[in-house]
Amino acid sequence: MNKKRWKTTAKVVFGLALLFTLLGMVDHASLWDAVKTASPPLLIASFALFASQGIFECGRLRIVFAGYGIGWIDSARLFLVGLFFGNFMPGMIGADVYQVQQMHAIRPGLIQPLSLSAFLRATGLVLNAILAGTALLLGAGLAREDSHIAWESIGNNVPWTLICAGIAVLLLLTLGTAPGRRLGRTISSHVRHLLGESIRAVRSLTAGQQVMLWLLGICVIFSRVFCYFLLLAAVGSSATIAEILLAVTFTALAVIIPVSFAGLGIREASLAAVLIVAGVEPAYAVAVSLISRCYIWMLSIIGGTWFVLDRRAAVADTSATTGD
Repeated sequence: MNKKRWKTTAKVVFGLALLFTLLGMVDHASLWDAVKTASPPLLIASFALFASQGIFECGRLRIVFAGYGIGWIDSARLFLVGLFFGNFMPGMIGADVYQVQQMHAIRPGLIQPLSLSAFLRATGLVLNAILAGTALLLGAGLAREDSHIAWESIGNNVPWTLICAGIAVLLLLTLGTAPGRRLGRTISSHVRHLLGESIRAVRSLTAGQQVMLWLLGICVIFSRVFCYFLLLAAVGSSATIAEILLAVTFTALAVIIPVSFAGLGIREASLAAVLIVAGVEPAYAVAVSLISRCYIWMLSIIGGTWFVLDRRAAVADTSATTGD
């Protein structure tokens, strides 16, 4: 087994171990009751909100890759098939790789689509941080008497607080040390040329397009937040919008850590841990994290099916051309 396969295997094992550890920290009967008694209408509504992210993401893809002449169908393919491939790489970057490859097929060149895809990803992370920080600073949702986020709540959930702290440390190490190691290797005229091309690619977007990207990014985040809000309601729990925003932001950052396969385990642990520290019952928080993972897989299946059908059509066209 080569080094790459060992790394992949290690990430799968780590993700599964973290997932089973998460399951071992809650009462299985309570977890099953939370899932079994979840409200079907609220589950359907939450999935509809989760899927609506795709509409907003398609809009963002159409804007950022407007120079390639893609339409709504192409954008939907980029989103769904990209989501499918995202399940096989850390931080869901498989989606970015697929998008860049598809744009390269339309117009040869990797720098511009790579820069635009990175810009798209960066705007999402920045918006998450800004919205969560604003919610925390303004105290949205913390004014009520039974406010969840409090030192008492943290003290009563020490294991989950330690999980949050551990993931945060891993994130800091990922973001802090990797750039430092590469700093010495990136100072060259070749890289400066690539950086210049990247800046030009981003500047190719008009001011109106960039504003729309940010607005659609906000729609993506709030569709996710309200999806979790309804999910919590479906299993019989609740949290404020501010608390869910913090959980969404922490989870979005946590999946960047390249220690598990497609964020498996890391995503569930980070989402559940923040909700639990915020005062949600452990069984309900874990149920929400697992159901949301199922939502991702449901959309990914659609993307995978689309990819297989596209490949079969391409093979059929090639065979027909060869036969002629």
